Amino acid sequence: MNDDYVYYVDCDPGIDDALALLYLLRTGVEVAAIGIVSGNVEVTVGAENTRRLLALAGRKDIPVSVGLHHPVVGEFWGGAPDVHGIDGFGGVELSVSDAVFDDLPSPARLIELAHRYGRKLRIIALGPLTNIAAAIRQEPSLPQMVDTITVMGGAYNSDGNVTAQAEANIYADPHAADQVLAALWRDLLLVPLDITTQHMLTAVDNQRLAGSTDPLVRRVSKMVEFYLNACRQKYGGAECPLHDPLAVALAIDAITLNDARQCRLSVDTSGAASRGRTVVSILDADAASGSRTRIALAAEPDFAPMLLKALDC
Repeated sequence: MNDDYVYYVDCDPGIDDALALLYLLRTGVEVAAIGIVSGNVEVTVGAENTRRLLALAGRKDIPVSVGLHHPVVGEFWGGAPDVHGIDGFGGVELSVSDAVFDDLPSPARLIELAHRYGRKLRIIALGPLTNIAAAIRQEPSLPQMVDTITVMGGAYNSDGNVTAQAEANIYADPHAADQVLAALWRDLLLVPLDITTQHMLTAVDNQRLAGSTDPLVRRVSKMVEFYLNACRQKYGGAECPLHDPLAVALAIDAITLNDARQCRLSVDTSGAASRGRTVVSILDADAASGSRTRIALAAEPDFAPMLLKALDC
């Protein structure tokens, strides 16, 4: 794990977002702000979920900024109530927080942080890329100002989880995803379904979360129970993928990335059946220039035991 950096998280909580945020808080890295975007739920619901989660974690000091609701083109896609519940947390209620939301919207906060921290800032994007794309439009030099961006999204040789070709974060705002993934970042790592579905949480794992002495971990275990049942009904199997927690682990260098390919990325923005398809062109090692764009395909060890250890389970 690298604690020399400051992190901005953009997310759409969401059960696996909640698990990812809880994991990130337990690692002890510095989180400068959390931005919220519409994705699994609409932005106001996601913002409230995050505010309550942070309050229960004793971290009301972390600013929560409210970002964009509608994608670059069109309207909010409706979210994923079948996977995360109508409220995003599988019907698990958290106590109301009196924390005040950030006075800056998420794109503006990200830009402010980039100017404040420069290459000490790392971005972790766990939801649709609407806020990040808006920030780039407002500050075109953003990709070269920060150290890295880690994006959970897309599918390469794997099937999508919304359509046969599209993963949810990319599908929800393909135009924003195309703008962000094609930008010349100093270092961009895409964490697609190909790798996140290699790291799964089981019902037995969740029993350990449920037995925690930490009330927040126990509440999140109730969310994960909903998530496990939803994944079983929607996809089959008795496990749920650790999409967002794995992306966080890779972003903070807590897990070894042993297969990452230099590539060029774009997204199908058509209104056809291929909407949201991630187009990946693998490059030769010599093709890279001043920027680095990679796709993560394998990491070790298995992340679930690492996650449980981090949460003292």
